[in-house]
Amino acid sequence: MAGRQPVPWARIAVQATAIVISILLAFAIEAWWAERQEVELEHRTLQALRSDLEATNEELDRLLRRLAAARIVFSRFQSATPAELIEFDTEAVRQTIVSLVTPASFNPITATHDALSNDGRLGLISDPALLRHLSNWQGALDDIEANSIDLGA
Repeated sequence: MAGRQPVPWARIAVQATAIVISILLAFAIEAWWAERQEVELEHRTLQALRSDLEATNEELDRLLRRLAAARIVFSRFQSATPAELIEFDTEAVRQTIVSLVTPASFNPITATHDALSNDGRLGLISDPALLRHLSNWQGALDDIEANSIDLGA
């Protein structure tokens, strides 16, 4: 037993500690990277939702302007005397009648919301208040569709 070498416990402990620290550091980096990617995905999702909502707002503004213009034209025709009606330009009358009888429609842009809902990825949004508002928004759109009327009438 005289040829037996002493075990370098201090060296083994340092190496084991370095390995454990390396593994823990790798886990921490992986967790940080995953969270960073999740935050980036949420950010892109919120940007897409914002873009859809802005486009929907523009669509709604367009519809409201069209309905307001139709109301003005209708009031003008309704209050005109027969003599005034005769003096109206026939092309203007034709365009007015076409605009009054063409149904107005509201087509909200919901592609991002639909994709998130269909894929079960609404959980990407971390803000519970925003999730509640998106749920209410979809419910309001469903109510509009269920109770839709011919807006051109």
